[in-house]
Amino acid sequence: MTEDAWLGRNVPKLMLSDSEGMLRFLAGKASARKLRLFACGWARSSWSVPHAGRQFAVETAERYADGRATRQELLEAYDAINGGVSFPAGASAAAANVSPEYDEREAAVRAAIAALALPQQSNEREASDRRCNLLRDIFGNPFRPVTLDPAWLTWNDGCAVAIARRIYDERRFDELPILGDALEEAGCTSGDILSHCRQGGEHVRGCWVVDLVLGKA
Repeated sequence: MTEDAWLGRNVPKLMLSDSEGMLRFLAGKASARKLRLFACGWARSSWSVPHAGRQFAVETAERYADGRATRQELLEAYDAINGGVSFPAGASAAAANVSPEYDEREAAVRAAIAALALPQQSNEREASDRRCNLLRDIFGNPFRPVTLDPAWLTWNDGCAVAIARRIYDERRFDELPILGDALEEAGCTSGDILSHCRQGGEHVRGCWVVDLVLGKA
């Protein structure tokens, strides 16, 4: 995996949709939390209609990723949803898959791989492009890690942190441009951070900029 391939530029068309290759590249580097949240984000983006069981499974997996649910709770959520035959149910089961025989990282890797491996209801190329974009939303550009100036976080009584916390806790991802404005006013000049906040497209819990502001790995 190269930086150009990760960013989907100047590479053959096949590489533009290589979400499986991107995930394999991340498997030994990313935190278990972020890998689990990728599976959760993909499950959420795959829901066509609300379903209480699927939602409960994914919400439990998200809480587990953040250390707010126990392994037993996740196992129970997985057992409750496992066996669903439709793609949305399968994606939710994949997100909640705790794989008791594996450690936390390997279990999260397998949850993410399981989500990728499910058959698609939509065009496969379109679905794979969406998965790539989701991976970029959560992991940013691993070839060029971005750091924050601590002064940006304390500016105006921690305004940026408060906005990021609201976005994360309440899923108010439409407020990412507001976070970008706050960071810029605080002195941020990072094009990667500001453009990610202001670009369109899907954002999910685990978004790399929100995580960076909140100090989440």
